[in-house]
Amino acid sequence: MEKARRQQARQQAQRQQEQQQAQRQQQEEEQQQARPIQQLRHLKLAKLPSRSSHERYDRNMTERDRRTELTQRFGAVMKLVPAEFYGERVPSKYNMLNIFISYSQMLTKEEARLRSEKERLKELNRKLQIALQQRQDILFAQNDA
Repeated sequence: MEKARRQQARQQAQRQQEQQQAQRQQQEEEQQQARPIQQLRHLKLAKLPSRSSHERYDRNMTERDRRTELTQRFGAVMKLVPAEFYGERVPSKYNMLNIFISYSQMLTKEEARLRSEKERLKELNRKLQIALQQRQDILFAQNDA
């Protein structure tokens, strides 16, 4: 019986040690979690950003990306326009748009002029083909006679 009591007392002491060790581990974990916050407080950054500031940051980044993409696209279009339309200096975006408009209008006029010239040349070619055929027919007729 005495042995059973001793054994029970040992088991109870062992359980207490395990509980104390678990409590220490839990306290250490809490302290480790609290350290970054304490460090932030030390740096006077204890106030963490709110959700609205995250949303504002996201909007700002989206806007920055949009502006960067717009600038890249303006640059790509400027490479298509000959330098004689805008000179040596890169114009403002407003002036770029005016340059693009005038350049595209000039290209449209040139395309229409070339299309009409092509039609005129096709008609001339057709007339010359007819005249050539007539002359060849006359030559063959003379050679047969």
